Amino acid sequence: MHCLPGSGRVGIGVARALGNHPRRNRTRRRIREALRIVWNDQWAQCDTVLIARASADQVTLSQWIQVLPRLMETVQSSRSDGPSASS
Repeated sequence: MHCLPGSGRVGIGVARALGNHPRRNRTRRRIREALRIVWNDQWAQCDTVLIARASADQVTLSQWIQVLPRLMETVQSSRSDGPSASS
């Protein structure tokens, strides 16, 4: 997951290694729904790109709901701590 200063847009990329088109779409829909449920307005400060790897197909919606907030906080804290925060 990458976070850049922006207007709160989210891009979801799913690797072809995950499987056929329906499996990739199902994974993308799960991630999108989990983001919709846990979205926090403070995350709207940055544009986020989430790249799902092959194992993402095994993650359930409830697991995404648990993991995404921690992942977003980690990405945002590393962004504010990193060298790009001063620019």
